[in-house]
Amino acid sequence: MDNYGYSDHNKRTIPFGLKFRIWFGKIMSKIGVITFLFILPFTFVFVPYKDVISASFNDDDPVAVGIITETMETNATVGEEMVYGYKYQYELPDGSIHYGTGYSTGNTKDNGDEVNILYKQIDPEKSKVVDLRNSLFGKEIGIFILVLQGTGLLILILSILKVRPQIHILKVGVLANGKLLNREATNVKINKQTVYEMTFEFTASNLKTYQAVVRSFEDDRLRDEPYEKLVYDPGNPEKAVLLDHLPAGVKDLFLNMTYDRMN
Repeated sequence: MDNYGYSDHNKRTIPFGLKFRIWFGKIMSKIGVITFLFILPFTFVFVPYKDVISASFNDDDPVAVGIITETMETNATVGEEMVYGYKYQYELPDGSIHYGTGYSTGNTKDNGDEVNILYKQIDPEKSKVVDLRNSLFGKEIGIFILVLQGTGLLILILSILKVRPQIHILKVGVLANGKLLNREATNVKINKQTVYEMTFEFTASNLKTYQAVVRSFEDDRLRDEPYEKLVYDPGNPEKAVLLDHLPAGVKDLFLNMTYDRMN
């Protein structure tokens, strides 16, 4: 079998567009991106940034007695209960009057109710009614939303890290032809399609024979030619990438770039 490559094995410059296709072309990367972007709008609604950003309150903070001045229905619900907002005011020992807004799930306050208010001594405008929250939704909902978004981001990051070695091989690698030796079904399915483990054999420029093993549910792409183009690391030929195992379009772009450089 013929091998194609560069005698000096100089690194290729992989264009950003080609890297982008590899980073985001795999199904797990797509799941990560879709999950992250789908959840993103909900973080602005459900994550209690005001509670997170504002100063935390504890029993060491001074307490003032305030009064509820207005009770408001909101358009938000938790479960089947409506979220209510309450405007309040409180007077400090120096005679200054300050204002704030709190929230609760269900109507727990009425106009004119007295409430205990924690405030910051150095910045009395920062306050919190003892049994109300400062944001429309509680921290529990916010944490749940952030966990979902973080999961999507983690999937994306892990997918990108997983293909970094592939990009390195494309930079330094040598082209070769791989012959399918074995194809075996695994117990894994993606989109109800069986994932197959496929073993390819190729001869490197040192005239030794090596094998490349891939797993894919798109195995038709890896069986449509008598020999499949692959790229191996000349420093370690056991590390190889099947071009048809990369996202659609990458193979043609890479081959065109490689052959243009050879000519």
